[in-house]
Amino acid sequence: MQSATNSEIIASPQPPDFSQFLNDGLSLYPFQARMIEKNLNSPSPIIYNGSSPGVGKTVEALTYANVRLSYLQPTERTLLIVAPAALVPLWVDEANKWLQRGTRFVVVSYTKLVVNQSLYNELKSFKWAGIIFDEAHKCRTMTAKTTFASIALWRSAFEFIYLASGTPIEYAGTDLFPVLAATSTYLPYLSDKTRMLCSDYDKFGMTFSYPLPNQMSKGDERRFKDVRNAPELQEMIYNEFKFFFRDLRENVLTELPEVSSTVVPITLKRTQTMDVARLDELMNYQAFYDLGAIDAHVATLRRLLGIAKATNTEFLDFAEEILSQGEPLVIMAYHVEVLEFLRQHFQRHNPVVRSGAVSAMQKHLDYKAFQEGKSQLFLGQIAASGEGISLTRSCNLIMLEWDWFPSKVFQAISRLIRVTQMRKPNIYFISSNNNFDTAMMKNLKQLDVNIAKVLD
Repeated sequence: MQSATNSEIIASPQPPDFSQFLNDGLSLYPFQARMIEKNLNSPSPIIYNGSSPGVGKTVEALTYANVRLSYLQPTERTLLIVAPAALVPLWVDEANKWLQRGTRFVVVSYTKLVVNQSLYNELKSFKWAGIIFDEAHKCRTMTAKTTFASIALWRSAFEFIYLASGTPIEYAGTDLFPVLAATSTYLPYLSDKTRMLCSDYDKFGMTFSYPLPNQMSKGDERRFKDVRNAPELQEMIYNEFKFFFRDLRENVLTELPEVSSTVVPITLKRTQTMDVARLDELMNYQAFYDLGAIDAHVATLRRLLGIAKATNTEFLDFAEEILSQGEPLVIMAYHVEVLEFLRQHFQRHNPVVRSGAVSAMQKHLDYKAFQEGKSQLFLGQIAASGEGISLTRSCNLIMLEWDWFPSKVFQAISRLIRVTQMRKPNIYFISSNNNFDTAMMKNLKQLDVNIAKVLD
């Protein structure tokens, strides 16, 4: 693979004009044109767009591809797009809209790479001009089949690899290791020290993260948490690799309505708190990450807490008040059981549910139903609804439950805070009088600060 610098794209004082690479009726925001320009000027054939969710990384990736493919013979203009299964229909729509005519493309899910060996072998044997990996943080675990299959595909591209993720670091500094290790083999300008770090997972982890207790390791792979030595890691990905680029939403979308964030306290009744009191007993702020090692029933207790919050009349009345004003509403939760209760309770509002239990095509249909006004209530499981979709028909989002890590919560919230949002987004965090809620919010805030030290 080669960098795009051969195409004589050079920096200019004004936002570059990419109109010749866009289909009729389409245009870019100035900051998107700037991002594509920076991507094209990178000496690396591998680009990592780590911009905040909601700024249009899909458009930037496809326009970058248009520029790179324009220098090839028509028969060579081939593009492979890898995305989470639920986002494949969206990528097909966007590729048809943004890719220039004559480009042959295939969109495939990460899951298909792993479970359909014959398809994977066929994709791997084909010579792609470029490959786009959406939600590239899916390749964060060194020993995961998804990571292995995805990075092995890199060798099938002869022009470029484009990685995109609004949350490049989800859990620890080691989340970047698989991509950095693979990218380092393409970059002759890296220092010996960096090459050594990117060839030794344990050394990289001990340098930029904190090791978890041995009992939480999977097999022979040591697991890590959090981020340390953030300035050194930031220097590596931005200035040495020269492949990582990030626009913060608040910097480039300065005209977006200000976001309102409110903690809504609720009091769990005695009958509700009996089931979840054990969580209070387990709470230890210093050992928060290690709860799974302390008590095997934490997952069950978390589910019970979620159900207790969902069935709480204070929360239900709060949500009903928004809906009764004719406002569409988004509620995010962690557990499928919580979403199912809410679906039944709010049946008169024709809710749609997006969870891991729903097929990719049904997710797409339900998403369109909500955005087109056929449903007033979107019930989303954080794991299934936090990536790739825009829920800007609503300006009200309730986080009933939270994920362990801020990147997941940030992604979920970002479904409303996007370039197409015209109204002031109102984000409500439902916090109970259970100590686990308090500790989880404290943990989310601290980990978010540590990650920002690297990326921002």
